[in-house]
Parts: sequence; C-alpha cells; structure tokens
Amino acid sequence: MKQLKNNLGLSLLELMLSLGLVGLLSTVTLFMTSLQNRVMTQMDANADIMLFTKTYSRHFSNQGHCLATLNNLNPTGSGVNIANVKVSGGATIFTPSTSHNPSSYFGKVSISKMTLKAPGSVVARVPQTVDIIVDFFYKVDGRDRTYSNAFPVSIVLNESFNVINCQGDATQYAAGICTQAGGSVNAAVTTCTGSTVTVARGTIASFNLTTCPTGWIVADGASSITPNLQNRYIRGANIDPALTSNYINNKRDGQNRSIGHVQSSSVGRHTHTFNAYTCPVSTNDEDDSETGGYCRPSSNRTDSFSSVSANSASTNENRPNSIILKFCMKT
Repeated sequence: MKQLKNNLGLSLLELMLSLGLVGLLSTVTLFMTSLQNRVMTQMDANADIMLFTKTYSRHFSNQGHCLATLNNLNPTGSGVNIANVKVSGGATIFTPSTSHNPSSYFGKVSISKMTLKAPGSVVARVPQTVDIIVDFFYKVDGRDRTYSNAFPVSIVLNESFNVINCQGDATQYAAGICTQAGGSVNAAVTTCTGSTVTVARGTIASFNLTTCPTGWIVADGASSITPNLQNRYIRGANIDPALTSNYINNKRDGQNRSIGHVQSSSVGRHTHTFNAYTCPVSTNDEDDSETGGYCRPSSNRTDSFSSVSANSASTNENRPNSIILKFCMKT
C-alpha cells in the first residue's frame, strides 16, 4: 500500500511537471509567434518605406514631375514651412504624369506634411538647391511611427517666389535606380555593380569623365571592336527599305544603311570659281547670250576686277553648339 501511494505521488508530480512544461512551451510558442509577426510587420514596413523614398527620389528627379508637385508652393524664407500636404482617404499613389495627388500611400505609408527649406535667402530667376522635407508616418501595431526624409532638388523661382523650374539631384536619382535594380552604389567613383545589373555589350554611352568607367573602353578606334567617335557626331542608321533618296527629307540611303559608316567633313572653308568674259560694246554693255559667268564691259569700265574671292578673315566653324563628352563602349 505504501509503495502504491509513493507511485501515485510520483505520478501526480510528473503529471504536474508535464502540464507545467506544456504550459511553458505554449507560452514560449505564443511569444515566438507574436515576435515573428512583429518582425514580419516591421519588415513589411521597412519595405514600404524604402519603396516610398525611392519612388519620391525618382519623382523629384524628373523636371516635369517635380514641377507638378511644387509649382503651387510659395517659399518666403529660410527654414519656413511652405505647404502642408494633408492626407485624405481614397488615393493609393500620386499620378506624376499629370499632377501631384495630396494623398499618396505606399502600403501603410501616409504623408503628413511637406516642407520646402532653403539654406539661405531665396533669389528670383537663379537656380538654387533646396531640400524638400517630407514627413510621413507608418502604422505598426496600432501605433503611428513618424519618419522624415529630405530630398535635395534644384529650383528656380519667379519674382513672386513661385517655383517655375524644378529638378532633383541626378546622383541621388541614379543611386535609386541602381539600388532598385539590385546593385550596389559606389558614390566615390559613381559606379553601380551587382549580378543583376547588366548592360549589353557594345552599348555606347557618353560620360562626363576623363577616363571610361570599369568595364568600358574608350570608343577611339584603337581597338578592333570599337568605332572611332572622336570629334564625330552619331547618326541613326536608316534600315527602312521603303525610303529612297529621291524625295525631300529623305537622307542619302546608301550612306545611312551600314553600321559604322564614317562620313568625313566636306563643308569647311572652300572656294567657288566662275568665268569672266567681255561684253560686246554693240549691245550697250548688255549680253544675254552667255550663261554661267560674269560679264565685263569691253570699254568705259571703271574697275579692273576679273575674279571674286571669299573673305578669308571670316570664321570657318560650321558645327552647331556642342559639348565634349567621353564616348565609351561596354565590353
């Protein structure tokens, strides 16, 4: 009997321990599930916020889109709140091709305020860099978490201090495109690298650099695979067989079909020649029988010219306004 009681006591203790362990495991499981849900929610929030900032960077980098957002703002001085963009329900994202929608949502990201800040006094008709400060919030676990992001832009104001021209930071725009493509930005050498970032071999691009970036070679004809683009304009190849050279606005077909065809300069300084002959006196120094020349009177003439030449002191620059950039080819 005593042994039975001991066994029953031990069994009850084991049962209580087992129930306690099950309860503890259940509590831990619930906690881990809750923690996992919070982590996933925060990850979703971070993804939405990153998408929001990238989209706005690209938006402000476009002149038309940037102006559509800011053309109604009226800056009055440094550090002054210019305009509040209040949130109203119903919209999912702005439409930058038409006008800025005052209620833009990226997931659960909502804009609460937009501020234009100038580093100093604003001047009309002079390009200057300002910051667009966008305040926004994201609802996580029932609470609004607030954020703020600055977008540097270059603006021009009129005499009424309304924004009449606007364009975002080109470097920031390029970095956003690189990151969106899955690449890594090296701001020091302005490169974008990554296994998912590809540019087709043979691509020709112009750079405001003295040397070509890594993975590109200068298009100077030194290599057998590169054309020589030094001091040359690029023409589009004519591959339309329906076009001929017999009509106005059509180009000389034979010279525009072949990729890599080179056209040498043929317009620079040059001379024109003509014939000079004597006008018969019997026709009163007039003669219509000769063509393609210059008639000199045979008598009573007051000059001794027999030829015409162009003014050699005039400029011989026939090219349009242009800028020098480095042409490089992707290898």
